[in-house]
Amino acid sequence: MNAIGLKRGVVKLTRHNSNWKRLFEKEKKLLLRKFPDVISEVSHGGSTAITNLPAKPIIDIFAVIASFDAVKKIEKDLEKLDYEFYGRDEVSGRILYTKGKKDLRTHHLHFVKKNGKEWKNHILIRDYLLEHPEVAQEYSELKKELSKKYPNDRKLYSHGKDAFIKSIIKKAQTKK
Repeated sequence: MNAIGLKRGVVKLTRHNSNWKRLFEKEKKLLLRKFPDVISEVSHGGSTAITNLPAKPIIDIFAVIASFDAVKKIEKDLEKLDYEFYGRDEVSGRILYTKGKKDLRTHHLHFVKKNGKEWKNHILIRDYLLEHPEVAQEYSELKKELSKKYPNDRKLYSHGKDAFIKSIIKKAQTKK
């Protein structure tokens, strides 16, 4: 069975796979080597970054950039690496590229600014879940429940996690 990949829109959680970290590190090295003038930092995000947390088997990567205009300059090179532009979210300050075919997405590459809300929230969520296994367990139960309820609707699945994620961010911010 493939270690990563999922059809677009499908919600299917798998047990944590120790290969996810290795696959992230491989992609991180590739991105930093190919785009040293554009990407200053790369971080593993999402549930695949949290040990013992079930996840959609798609590696979330956060790449720090100085400006969103810089991403336009590397778009053709990203396409050569099998990344496809997915969307730009002006409100949250993120540009998303996906890797893999529509029936087997393997990576989500989030371009964010170092001091932007998306970067800060990514770090807060990841670190809080790593430091609080009991909260990660609660999150795991919620994710399992939502994946059963919305196996073919990733938007509703994600929306169902919103309140919990916001509570993690709030707890992490007050902890600092």
